[in-house]
Amino acid sequence: MHAEISEGSGVGMVKPFEFDDGKLPSLPNAVIYLEKAMRDDSVSLRQLAELLGKDPVLAARLVRVSNSAYYRGVSPVENVPDAVSRIGFSATRNLALVLLENSFKARHDVVNTMISELWMQSLRTAAVASAFSRHYQLVDANRAMLGGLMYNVGAMLLLTRIDEKVDNISREIAERLLERHSQEFGVNLLNHWEMDPELVQVVANRNHWMRTHDESPDLADLILVARCCITAEDGTPPDLEYCESLPAYSRIRQFLNLSEPLVSVIDAAEESIQETLNMLA
Repeated sequence: MHAEISEGSGVGMVKPFEFDDGKLPSLPNAVIYLEKAMRDDSVSLRQLAELLGKDPVLAARLVRVSNSAYYRGVSPVENVPDAVSRIGFSATRNLALVLLENSFKARHDVVNTMISELWMQSLRTAAVASAFSRHYQLVDANRAMLGGLMYNVGAMLLLTRIDEKVDNISREIAERLLERHSQEFGVNLLNHWEMDPELVQVVANRNHWMRTHDESPDLADLILVARCCITAEDGTPPDLEYCESLPAYSRIRQFLNLSEPLVSVIDAAEESIQETLNMLA
């Protein structure tokens, strides 16, 4: 897959850059092992805890999260095995995925800023999607969180490729390239990581706000609605009227037989959203 920077960007034409699976960020080892553990009953909690304990940052995060208001344990957790036992393999995998942010770095300040903004959008989306799912049981809450964490990885990868190829790039041109190519990069990256088709669909429909289909609402629908409902980093509130106009929201509302407006859904999930965001961030 090729993409070119042109259109009077001020940097001139550059050689095409492409998705290169020889230079892709790897999933954290903990994530790979957790994926195996969720499919293979022979992997013991002790083995998993030994691996996770080798990363002190992740180990400390797991213990902290397991003692957070999100899980509300009766007794305090003080070690990794108890933390994983309390929060489960899926939630542990999601927390390990937060370490992916360290894989996307750039030379240019403007690109680094955009990567950070995309990652914060991912965290906020994951929090909203997870909270919606906890309240309305559309999909598993950890599954919803995973979709939120993953939907921007293609855009972040594309930004690192842009950063490698040009010496000067404007935010306007970078955003134009993201609009055109982030979905393809994301689909290729998730396929390279052997993520399941449902997650690939989340990325494939990243910019399809008016997406329509005749099936029951799916994870891609939920992530689109969650993205629309997040409060921006600068405090700008979401346009909930626009969110209610999305086909994805109409499918979810009909499927769950929701009578209340979206603002009520957000208000009902507010505490859970903040708890999830605190857990991730």
